[in-house]
Amino acid sequence: MKFEIKDTAVIVDQNKQVSSEFFKLFDLNYPKFHLNNIILIIDETQNSESDFVNFILKLTKSHQLHKKTFVVVAPQWSQSDISDDIICVPTLQEAFDLIEMDEMQRDLGF
Repeated sequence: MKFEIKDTAVIVDQNKQVSSEFFKLFDLNYPKFHLNNIILIIDETQNSESDFVNFILKLTKSHQLHKKTFVVVAPQWSQSDISDDIICVPTLQEAFDLIEMDEMQRDLGF
């Protein structure tokens, strides 16, 4: 797992299948970047198994309380595979675009 700050977001790159180690590492590092927008790039082979999706759903909901965006980049997933509360896009550029739109809406008071 790699962490990189770029523009207005922290990019978390999970370059292999998610395991229990991923959950521990993410929880350990989350306090360092919880006030930033987060883009999670997952491995192309990662399926939308319930444990992983539930973890992401929990993070998304808590992250929104800080008025920040949490986006998953997963080209292999369709939005119908996961909860509507999880923002999922196929490319990194779309994740940045979505964060930019969310920040504009927050600035305007929406």
